[in-house]
Amino acid sequence: MRSQLHRNFGKLYSAQGKLAEALQELAKDIYCSSLEFGPEHVNTSGGYFCMASVFYSQHRIENALAFYDKVVDIWFKFLSAQRVGGGGTVALSPSQLAEAREMLTLILGTRSKLLGAHHIATGEAKFTLGLLHVARGDKAGALDCVSYAAEVYGKHLGPEHPSTRDVLVCLAELNAQGPDS
Repeated sequence: MRSQLHRNFGKLYSAQGKLAEALQELAKDIYCSSLEFGPEHVNTSGGYFCMASVFYSQHRIENALAFYDKVVDIWFKFLSAQRVGGGGTVALSPSQLAEAREMLTLILGTRSKLLGAHHIATGEAKFTLGLLHVARGDKAGALDCVSYAAEVYGKHLGPEHPSTRDVLVCLAELNAQGPDS
């Protein structure tokens, strides 16, 4: 609860243009959330995302991209574990899924704008968004994202790279599912 309070103050200060105060509140949010859930938990990722947005507003692009990387990494690990069943079954609420979709979509757009549509980091965000679509049961969205990621990974890493193979396995699994899956 304390984490959420600091996050809300961080968002308020950010909206008011008090960016230094926003960063302080968001740092407190991340700290409290890390104590409760861990620094690599999806609940903590919202604080990293908000902090990245403040850095982006300050034109501190490298800082923003680093925090966006953290958000994508957290969601990628969580969604990958869910996909292969190794992470236990953690049910996400519709609001958590919507928040994740919003964050990952914005990060994808930012990476595409700053790094290019075919940059490996953009492909990583697209794959992570695809995994989120899988978790949401949106096969069409998942196929679109994972197919795109497969092209980017293949181009940059080659077809034999473990990450490329992981994307291709996911794509094959999606293609093997029936149309209503």
